[in-house]
Amino acid sequence: MNLNNNKNGYELKITARTYEEARDILFKRFGTGYTITQKKPVLKGGFLGFGQHEEVEFTYIINNRSETPTAQALSSQNEYSSPMERYLAPNPSASFAKNKEELLNKLGGNNSVANAQIKELGSYLEDLKSAVDKVTQISQLTPQTVSNPDTHETITKIQGLLSKNEFSFEYINYITGLIKKNFSLEDLNDYTLVQNKVVEWIGETLRTYVSNQQRKPHVVILVGPTGVGKTTTLIKLAARYFREHNKTYGRIPQIKFVSTDAMRVGAFEQLRNFGNYFYDQPNCVLKAESLEDLQTIYDQNCNSVDAFFIDTSGYSPNDASHIGNMKDRLSIVGNKPEIYLVVTASTKASDLHIIMQNYEIFGYNSVIVSKCDESSHFGNVISVLHERHKSVSFFTDGQNAAKNLSEANIISFLTKLEGFELNPDFREYLEDKFGEK
Repeated sequence: MNLNNNKNGYELKITARTYEEARDILFKRFGTGYTITQKKPVLKGGFLGFGQHEEVEFTYIINNRSETPTAQALSSQNEYSSPMERYLAPNPSASFAKNKEELLNKLGGNNSVANAQIKELGSYLEDLKSAVDKVTQISQLTPQTVSNPDTHETITKIQGLLSKNEFSFEYINYITGLIKKNFSLEDLNDYTLVQNKVVEWIGETLRTYVSNQQRKPHVVILVGPTGVGKTTTLIKLAARYFREHNKTYGRIPQIKFVSTDAMRVGAFEQLRNFGNYFYDQPNCVLKAESLEDLQTIYDQNCNSVDAFFIDTSGYSPNDASHIGNMKDRLSIVGNKPEIYLVVTASTKASDLHIIMQNYEIFGYNSVIVSKCDESSHFGNVISVLHERHKSVSFFTDGQNAAKNLSEANIISFLTKLEGFELNPDFREYLEDKFGEK
């Protein structure tokens, strides 16, 4: 453990495989009383440069100085890695007195030069002990006593809530920067004021997308990794389109489902069962195994159907080759499809970054967040949507095709934030600002 003291507090370092792992370790040690300030990749293990693996070194500060590592904790190590750790070793005065007595005994107590040197050394250690005592007194001050926004209790609490809601490291730093820029030390003492502004800022980082395409035929394509629920989500979107079209035009729309998913067993059958149940239309569900098949299906039906709903194969987000081939297969000539990327609500922020980046080649219009019933926190989704400048369109949960799809809205995200207290007046303000116009 490396321990350095700076104006913000005691700076320490920890090595872990991921940010989430480091956060878990620090939470067990300090609760929410810490702030991660830096991170950098480091190589660990191996021999003579072989067999090494990459980990991440995190630098963090203990926000509550009363939680600074004690002398007892530091002395439990076999070696001290810094002067500060040596200074904080237990009973330095007692150790010196004992060593002084042993040395004098060895010298016979009558060596004036040695006595003078020992006296000088004793004076030096007394001064050093006094300096350490001052550091200890500072470490026992509370964040309210130290006039420093970096260690203010309000910022520490907000960071803890953001971390609890699984916001990313980068997003937490972004919000922390806004707090420091917009609030004075006096304002920071008003926790409710700061908390409300943070919730408003979170809302401002979100963008929603609603389709306004009117042309015929309407083409919807879902892409995304395996296991995110694309087929079920496609069925829910078709059911929604069916209801809205019938309500607007007073007739049942002509729909074609097209399955290009050759990977998952039962994908085509799932679509066919749904199509046969809800639509009394011949050949409602078709299969396209190549670009030529898809082009033929489109050309033969584009003048007679209202909408195509196209299902795709799921691949690992790192499988760039198959993702690229699927992109070529979906290149429908003469049409601009509406493409959605489907991700699950429980996906880690780091994995969401990879997924959104590797599916960028599709030029997807927006993101659909599926399986919302399987997650209680959405900071991971909010973080990556903001960092990759993407909008969100729908939430899905459960298997009911008729009910478990809802348009994404900012208020839904904000009301799911755990630990943030939104009083009725402030919630009404949020509704006015972010609600449907």
